[in-house]
Amino acid sequence: MAFMKICPLCSNELNHERLVGVTLCECGWYDKSAEAKKTIVTDKRASVFLAISSAVLFLLYVHAATWGNHMLSVPLLRAQQVTGMLSSAGYEELALACIDVNKWSCAENAYFQAHVKSRKPDALHTLAHLQMRLGKVDAARETYTQYFKVGGKSGEAMLAYAKLLEVANDDVQAIKMYEASIEARKEILPIQATGGIVRIMMKQGRYKDAYRRIVSFHDSAENAKGYLNTELGQLKNRVGAKAGPAIERSVAGKRTGA
Repeated sequence: MAFMKICPLCSNELNHERLVGVTLCECGWYDKSAEAKKTIVTDKRASVFLAISSAVLFLLYVHAATWGNHMLSVPLLRAQQVTGMLSSAGYEELALACIDVNKWSCAENAYFQAHVKSRKPDALHTLAHLQMRLGKVDAARETYTQYFKVGGKSGEAMLAYAKLLEVANDDVQAIKMYEASIEARKEILPIQATGGIVRIMMKQGRYKDAYRRIVSFHDSAENAKGYLNTELGQLKNRVGAKAGPAIERSVAGKRTGA
């Protein structure tokens, strides 16, 4: 539309079609308001871009600081987890990454999901071991209970479970599990398992049974004689001067078939 206006620079009368950004007066003056608006819009866009870029860089920094060497692998594992594509091995990799940066709840969940994915007991054994390391005794005991329900057969797991049962004063089941661990690991001298059985027997007042257990243990291998001697000394005072040698002769007789 046409309009009349006075040039603010030379005071000449302006009569023209409204053309923003085009020279309106012979003196060279033109309307800069549109350019100013464009500059404001550009500045706003630049500010928004800078803010977003700063936020992204900050998040990347936090991510890198949190995950360290795993900063690239974890997002991929998380993406597969969200889409349901993460395998049991992937969950175990995620668990190790979580352990590396002390994210314990993350590691526990990952190991449990590894079991859910594979339906195999091994991940539960690893989870229980982690829970014991974290001092979560009750949680570890429950995990081991589930581990054996789904078919776990590790002798090491049996020994660890037996210790947890002993702490819980479940003496009957603890002794059974100690015995099972000895049977499952025949190639290993059962120092810890025998020690656990002896402790429980002593707690129950079964001093002769405990004495017999240690004597049988010492008789099982030459290098066994270097262990559980403190307990044996305590038991000698409990069983008496006559009972001790009698038990030793009985164990020796079984070994020789006499």
